[in-house]
Amino acid sequence: MRDYKKEKEKLYKEDLDFFKKKNDKELIDIFNREVGNPGWTSSRATYLAALHQEFDNRGYDYSVILGIEGGLYLRHKVKLVGNKFELKLSKMEERLWKLMESWELFHHVNGIIEDNRLENLLLTNKKEYYKINAGLLRRIYKLVKENCKLKKELELCKQKQWKEKED
Repeated sequence: MRDYKKEKEKLYKEDLDFFKKKNDKELIDIFNREVGNPGWTSSRATYLAALHQEFDNRGYDYSVILGIEGGLYLRHKVKLVGNKFELKLSKMEERLWKLMESWELFHHVNGIIEDNRLENLLLTNKKEYYKINAGLLRRIYKLVKENCKLKKELELCKQKQWKEKED
C-alpha cells in the first residue's frame, strides 16, 4: 500500500533541493512560469509550497504576491529589485496605472502580437476580445480562399498561354 504522506514529503524535499540550486533570476523565472497557470494538483501544491519556503529561506520580501491565507498569489509576474519582489506590469497596466482585472484583456489592433506600442493596444473584455478575433479569423479565411481561387486562375492563364505558344 502506498504511503502518500511520505511520497509528498519526499517530493517536497526534492523540490526544496532543486530550488536551493537556483540563482535568484532562475527562481523568479520559475515563479513567473506558474503565473496564470490554472491547473491544480497536490504535486503542484507541494512544488509551490517548496518555492514559497525557498523565498523565506532567502529572506525575500514577497508581500506583493502573498495571498490572504498566506499562500502565493499567482496572478502577476514579478521582478526582484534588491531583496524585494515588485510586480511586472504590462504596457497596458503601465498606461492605465492599475493592475488589470482577470476579465480584462488587451487586443493588438494591428494583429501583430509583438507590437506593444500603446497606440496598438486596446483594453477590452474577453467577450469583445474573442468577437474581434473571430472577425479577424473570418477575414483571414476569406482572403486565403480568395488567394487559392486567384492561384487557380493564374495557373489556368499560364496553361492557356503555353497552348497558344505551342500552336
